[in-house]
Amino acid sequence: MKRLAVIYDGECPLCVSLAKRLRSIGAAAVIELVPLQDEAAAALLPEGYDRSLPEEEMHVVELPSGAVYRGADGIFRIMAELPALRPLAAVYRIPGLRPLASAVYGWVARHRYGLFGTADERCETGSCKLHRGPDKPAERDRPEETLP
Repeated sequence: MKRLAVIYDGECPLCVSLAKRLRSIGAAAVIELVPLQDEAAAALLPEGYDRSLPEEEMHVVELPSGAVYRGADGIFRIMAELPALRPLAAVYRIPGLRPLASAVYGWVARHRYGLFGTADERCETGSCKLHRGPDKPAERDRPEETLP
Protein backbone atom coordinates (compact mmCIF):
# COMPACT_ATOMS: atom_id res chain seq x y z
CA MET A 1 0.00 0.00 0.00
CA LYS A 2 1.26 3.46 -0.89
CA ARG A 3 0.74 6.53 1.26
CA LEU A 4 -1.31 9.36 -0.23
CA ALA A 5 -1.57 13.04 0.71
CA VAL A 6 -4.93 14.58 -0.19
CA ILE A 7 -4.94 18.35 -0.62
CA TYR A 8 -8.52 19.58 -0.37
CA ASP A 9 -10.35 22.89 0.10
CA GLY A 10 -10.80 23.39 3.84
CA GLU A 11 -13.35 26.15 3.20
CA CYS A 12 -15.69 23.94 1.18
CA PRO A 13 -18.30 22.12 3.31
CA LEU A 14 -18.56 19.27 0.77
CA CYS A 15 -14.77 18.82 0.75
CA VAL A 16 -14.55 18.97 4.55
CA SER A 17 -17.41 16.46 4.86
CA LEU A 18 -15.71 14.02 2.50
CA ALA A 19 -12.42 14.41 4.39
CA LYS A 20 -14.24 13.58 7.64
CA ARG A 21 -15.79 10.54 5.95
CA LEU A 22 -12.34 9.30 4.92
CA ARG A 23 -11.16 9.70 8.50
CA SER A 24 -14.21 7.81 9.80
CA ILE A 25 -13.54 4.76 7.61
CA GLY A 26 -10.03 4.47 8.96
CA ALA A 27 -8.19 5.84 5.96
CA ALA A 28 -5.77 7.80 8.17
CA ALA A 29 -3.26 4.91 8.04
CA VAL A 30 -2.96 5.37 4.28
CA ILE A 31 -4.11 8.94 3.62
CA GLU A 32 -2.89 12.24 5.02
CA LEU A 33 -5.59 14.90 4.68
CA VAL A 34 -4.26 18.44 4.26
CA PRO A 35 -6.44 21.53 3.65
CA LEU A 36 -5.01 23.64 0.82
CA GLN A 37 -5.11 26.59 3.23
CA ASP A 38 -2.49 24.83 5.40
CA GLU A 39 1.13 25.81 4.67
CA ALA A 40 2.04 22.11 4.57
CA ALA A 41 -0.02 21.65 1.38
CA ALA A 42 2.43 23.50 -0.87
CA ALA A 43 5.36 21.49 0.53
CA LEU A 44 3.68 18.24 -0.56
CA LEU A 45 3.65 19.21 -4.23
CA PRO A 46 6.64 18.39 -6.44
CA GLU A 47 9.28 21.04 -7.16
CA GLY A 48 8.14 23.44 -9.87
CA TYR A 49 4.47 22.46 -9.61
CA ASP A 50 1.94 25.31 -9.95
CA ARG A 51 0.92 25.89 -6.32
CA SER A 52 -2.37 27.57 -7.35
CA LEU A 53 -3.83 24.46 -9.02
CA PRO A 54 -5.16 22.87 -5.79
CA GLU A 55 -7.48 25.89 -5.47
CA GLU A 56 -9.29 24.62 -8.57
CA GLU A 57 -9.59 20.93 -7.71
CA MET A 58 -8.51 18.36 -5.14
CA HIS A 59 -4.99 16.98 -5.54
CA VAL A 60 -3.76 13.58 -4.42
CA VAL A 61 0.01 13.24 -4.07
CA GLU A 62 1.50 9.76 -3.96
CA LEU A 63 4.26 9.56 -1.38
CA PRO A 64 7.18 9.35 -1.68
CA SER A 65 7.15 9.31 -5.52
CA GLY A 66 5.43 12.70 -5.81
CA ALA A 67 3.02 11.55 -8.55
CA VAL A 68 0.02 13.91 -8.64
CA TYR A 69 -3.60 12.97 -9.41
CA ARG A 70 -6.12 15.79 -9.84
CA GLY A 71 -9.89 15.96 -9.58
CA ALA A 72 -11.76 12.80 -10.54
CA ASP A 73 -8.46 10.99 -11.13
CA GLY A 74 -7.62 11.75 -7.49
CA ILE A 75 -10.92 10.38 -6.23
CA PHE A 76 -10.39 7.11 -8.05
CA ARG A 77 -6.75 6.98 -6.89
CA ILE A 78 -8.00 7.20 -3.28
CA MET A 79 -10.57 4.45 -3.94
CA ALA A 80 -7.89 2.20 -5.45
CA GLU A 81 -5.84 2.43 -2.25
CA LEU A 82 -8.64 1.67 0.22
CA PRO A 83 -9.73 -1.98 0.37
CA ALA A 84 -13.37 -1.12 1.08
CA LEU A 85 -13.57 1.14 -1.98
CA ARG A 86 -11.26 -0.73 -4.36
CA PRO A 87 -14.13 -2.46 -6.25
CA LEU A 88 -15.61 0.97 -7.06
CA ALA A 89 -12.26 2.11 -8.45
CA ALA A 90 -12.48 -0.62 -11.08
CA VAL A 91 -15.44 1.12 -12.77
CA TYR A 92 -13.07 3.95 -13.73
CA ARG A 93 -11.70 1.61 -16.40
CA ILE A 94 -15.06 1.45 -18.21
CA PRO A 95 -14.61 3.19 -21.58
CA GLY A 96 -15.99 6.72 -21.53
CA LEU A 97 -16.30 6.96 -17.75
CA ARG A 98 -13.11 8.90 -17.15
CA PRO A 99 -14.07 11.92 -19.31
CA LEU A 100 -17.59 11.87 -17.86
CA ALA A 101 -16.31 11.70 -14.27
CA SER A 102 -13.83 14.51 -15.00
CA ALA A 103 -16.54 16.71 -16.50
CA VAL A 104 -18.90 16.18 -13.55
CA TYR A 105 -16.10 16.70 -11.03
CA GLY A 106 -14.99 19.88 -12.81
CA TRP A 107 -18.50 21.33 -12.82
CA VAL A 108 -19.02 20.61 -9.11
CA ALA A 109 -15.55 21.99 -8.26
CA ARG A 110 -16.23 25.24 -10.13
CA HIS A 111 -19.62 25.68 -8.45
CA ARG A 112 -18.86 24.27 -4.99
CA TYR A 113 -19.33 27.54 -3.11
CA GLY A 114 -22.62 28.30 -4.85
CA LEU A 115 -23.89 24.77 -4.22
CA PHE A 116 -22.59 24.18 -0.70
CA GLY A 117 -21.57 27.60 0.66
CA THR A 118 -18.29 27.95 2.51
CA ALA A 119 -17.20 26.55 5.84
CA ASP A 120 -16.40 30.12 6.87
CA GLU A 121 -18.41 32.74 5.01
CA ARG A 122 -15.65 35.26 5.67
CA CYS A 123 -13.40 33.19 3.42
CA GLU A 124 -10.29 35.02 4.52
CA THR A 125 -7.87 33.11 2.26
CA GLY A 126 -9.58 34.33 -0.89
CA SER A 127 -9.91 30.88 -2.45
CA CYS A 128 -13.71 31.13 -2.58
CA LYS A 129 -13.48 34.37 -4.56
CA LEU A 130 -12.20 32.24 -7.43
CA HIS A 131 -15.51 30.41 -7.63
CA ARG A 132 -17.94 32.96 -6.21
CA GLY A 133 -16.77 35.62 -8.66
CA PRO A 134 -16.84 39.39 -8.22
CA ASP A 135 -20.58 39.65 -8.90
CA LYS A 136 -21.57 36.99 -6.38
CA PRO A 137 -21.16 38.35 -2.85
CA ALA A 138 -21.02 36.09 0.16
CA GLU A 139 -24.28 35.43 1.97
CA ARG A 140 -23.18 37.71 4.80
CA ASP A 141 -22.80 40.61 2.33
CA ARG A 142 -26.35 40.29 1.00
CA PRO A 143 -29.05 42.44 2.58
CA GLU A 144 -31.49 40.52 4.71
CA GLU A 145 -34.98 40.23 3.34
CA THR A 146 -37.57 41.85 5.53
CA LEU A 147 -41.16 40.80 5.88
CA PRO A 148 -43.89 43.46 5.34
